[in-house]
Amino acid sequence: GVGVGDSEVTIEGRVRARKRGRVGCMLACGAQLREGIKLGNLYAFYFACFVTISTFVFLNASQAFVFGPFVKDVNESDWGTASGQLSLYDEILSVFVLALWGIISDKAGRKLVYGLGFLLMAAGLALYPQARAFWVLVLFRLVFAVGGAAGASMLTAVLGDFVIPSHLGKASGIMGLMSGLGALMGVFVQLRISEWLISAGMTDEMGLSISYYISAGLAGVTGVLLFFGLHSRRMVTKDTDGVGLARTVGGGLTEMKNPIITLAYLAGLSARGLSLVPSTFISLWVRRYYTLHPEVLLVGNATLLQNGTSLLVSNKYGEEFESIEALAIRRAAVISGILQTVAVAAAPFVGLLLDKMNRLLSLFLVSLCGACGCLSVYFVANPQHALIFVSATFIGIGQIGVIIASQSLAAEYARPDVRGAVSGMFSLWGGVGVLISSSLGGFLFDIWSERAPFFLLGFLNVITTLLALAFFIYFKKNPKKLDRYHHTTSQLKSVNTDGSIANRPVPLRSEKDVEMEERGRQGGEGEGGGRASDEK
Repeated sequence: GVGVGDSEVTIEGRVRARKRGRVGCMLACGAQLREGIKLGNLYAFYFACFVTISTFVFLNASQAFVFGPFVKDVNESDWGTASGQLSLYDEILSVFVLALWGIISDKAGRKLVYGLGFLLMAAGLALYPQARAFWVLVLFRLVFAVGGAAGASMLTAVLGDFVIPSHLGKASGIMGLMSGLGALMGVFVQLRISEWLISAGMTDEMGLSISYYISAGLAGVTGVLLFFGLHSRRMVTKDTDGVGLARTVGGGLTEMKNPIITLAYLAGLSARGLSLVPSTFISLWVRRYYTLHPEVLLVGNATLLQNGTSLLVSNKYGEEFESIEALAIRRAAVISGILQTVAVAAAPFVGLLLDKMNRLLSLFLVSLCGACGCLSVYFVANPQHALIFVSATFIGIGQIGVIIASQSLAAEYARPDVRGAVSGMFSLWGGVGVLISSSLGGFLFDIWSERAPFFLLGFLNVITTLLALAFFIYFKKNPKKLDRYHHTTSQLKSVNTDGSIANRPVPLRSEKDVEMEERGRQGGEGEGGGRASDEK
């Protein structure tokens, strides 16, 4: 089925609409919009991407510093396991609500789900500083998880609803850019708010609390903005509106018959791991290393000073003491900042790569970068070593690249009538990646090595890399088999003059072919006059 009023209904329709300059075919940073979508809708979506990632990055990065100031019933030797368990419980709940959010969005609209998701995230962040026991912290994390699942499940669905398929690469690149900027916001501003306040004389607990309240306010404002800024109508099809819930629930799973969708799901699994592991375990690694080896911070005439439960370190002149907590936050922010800066810089190029190069080959290249970056961390002795920045560079490219490539594949190859369900299933597979990376990674962090989560993530990206290469080689030799799964070309339906959807299929042709036909017709009109009119 094809959404009524969409500019993708027929290829000829897209070409004519673009030539007439209709509002639905406006250009937004190089990405062509569907009919009825305004630039304001797209900008609201991009801002939501920005805040979604900044909130996720802030929560995961600051989580390492919650143990002690807030939650005091977790020992230092169990920090890795406790952090992994928080992410584990988060994703277990997300598994149940991700697909549900996608289904609700297909029936009730994207902006309702998106807006509610941000309000729930705001509530979870505001409650976080109130936790004084681990089980209470888990409850507050679950509140955030429900909202976070709504936000994550809408990324692919809204992207597919707003942008025509042939421009998904550009739009995904811009989305990746905004996500990368959001990640920079999370590590350089939201995370460091607590460092600035602690350095100004506040207690660790008060500084962290204020940073959580500010982040909660940002999420709440974004939720309200989405209620007014996103497109209001439901992106459903005329011939599938009213389809039973059971069929919609199975839509995300049924689409796995399409091997490209299956690959997108698997890539989404490793993509979420690339987002979680660096932000969570870099902070945890730095904090534990500074706690166990504070001597690495002694430069020049620097000295250590025990002030109650806090350990302070002076500068190289023996003056201006700072807490270990503030220094750990700063170092973690620098490493994560380098990673996210590279991701921001790479995002537009990845988007262009997806439009200019075979998208399976593009996925292979970016996942290879992620695998190399993660595996190289295992050979870095400590977070003070300069080589950590080389690893962070490759992880940054892989992180944004795999996210953009996997979402682009899912948005392009999913049938329009189950795009919301596919989006929810895509996020669900990402949740599985988080389950593996957080639970097993946190366990290995405590019993084996602080770098073990990166080794595990590198292994997952190696699998994605090999599968993407295998799919590319197979479909390169069998291009007609790939056309069978491309619902925006070979399986489109045409539209009658009264706006109803006809049952006759549209022939498999490219936009270039249609443009050439249009030019031929125009030339025939100029030369043949009445004969061309009769032919038309």
